[in-house]
Amino acid sequence: MSSRTQELNALGAALLPRLRRGEEQAFADFYTVFLGPLTSIGRRLLQREEDVEDLVHEVLVEAVSTLDSFDEQRGTLLGWLVGILRHRAIDRARILRRRYREVVVTRELSDAIEQEDLAASVQDRVDIQELLRELPERERDVVYLHYFLGYPYSDIAERIGISPESARQYASRARDQLRERITEQFDPSGC
Repeated sequence: MSSRTQELNALGAALLPRLRRGEEQAFADFYTVFLGPLTSIGRRLLQREEDVEDLVHEVLVEAVSTLDSFDEQRGTLLGWLVGILRHRAIDRARILRRRYREVVVTRELSDAIEQEDLAASVQDRVDIQELLRELPERERDVVYLHYFLGYPYSDIAERIGISPESARQYASRARDQLRERITEQFDPSGC
């Protein structure tokens, strides 16, 4: 976990009691602390700056209005916010895909997976980010498009120039490799 992530987790933990008490300044501090990091992650998920801005504001408003549903025993405030952001980004990407019928599948998607700090902040025991980095590029692209952005295999196939069956096979191989590596992390002895 990066020092910046640790810092944000500490700030979130300190803000939480104040937010739950309804302190007005706590809400302003919450917005100030998390606006930048969520915007940065949003830029890796969506291409248009205005979509990113809308997404981040939507996430912050939703988080404040549903704060009672956050359970600090299950994770950090940052991890919870990133989860909301990811789900809202998937929803927005689906809408944009229907509207514009274009998704740029280039090295950017591979880079986005490598740069994602989402998994590290949400899951402490398994470093999904590192595991994804180890996948071959084509498999990473398919995994990212299907599992992170919610695209069906037929759309993925059309966009990266393979058959839908090949897209399924890439995803299946990636799942098998990830499952194997996760199992190794939990039980390095192989027992």
